[in-house]
Amino acid sequence: MRCIFWNIRGIANDKSQNRFSKLINKWDPDIVGIAEPMISPDDFSKFYLQSLGMSSCFFYNTSPNRVPNIWLFWKTTVATPNLIHCSNQQLTVEIDGVLLSIIHAHCIYVNRRQLWMDLHQLSLMNLPWLILGDFNAYLSYSDKQGGHRPSTAAMSDFRDFVGSNHLMEAPCNGFHFSWWNKQVGQLKILGGYWRVLGQAL
Repeated sequence: MRCIFWNIRGIANDKSQNRFSKLINKWDPDIVGIAEPMISPDDFSKFYLQSLGMSSCFFYNTSPNRVPNIWLFWKTTVATPNLIHCSNQQLTVEIDGVLLSIIHAHCIYVNRRQLWMDLHQLSLMNLPWLILGDFNAYLSYSDKQGGHRPSTAAMSDFRDFVGSNHLMEAPCNGFHFSWWNKQVGQLKILGGYWRVLGQAL
């Protein structure tokens, strides 16, 4: 099963849709998770999805007082996933006996604690588990360049979650940093927020 995640930051514009189409055509994923589509699911073209070989049905999470911030698509050749749980920070499905969680974590670390608790409860299902997305958190100081040092408490929370649930991080190919503050020189900040974690039984 091939999965892709992208924090697309707006799926309604032509530039994003062109890049999204190229991503699908290049990697031919079975499952695609996106964060921050920034439109209502009702306003998204189902015909566009079908043109990419994706099901016109898709899942999205709940996000109080705003449009859903996590969507999940799948190929028409893939069995429809079972929706297990969703919140404003994660959407989890089961497909072919494997749990898959798409993450778009809160930027404030105390609010991420609810995410860690929700995910820990999902781990009790004792299924092989793949977790990918934008965690908005660092595991080590090397995950960030520039700016202030990452919060020790926030890193500790994330490390505790990873360790207590026996998760392993998938190797990264290419550029390690997934976020840039669009500044240069001494104001430049790079962060490694996007990750793939796994738990095999």
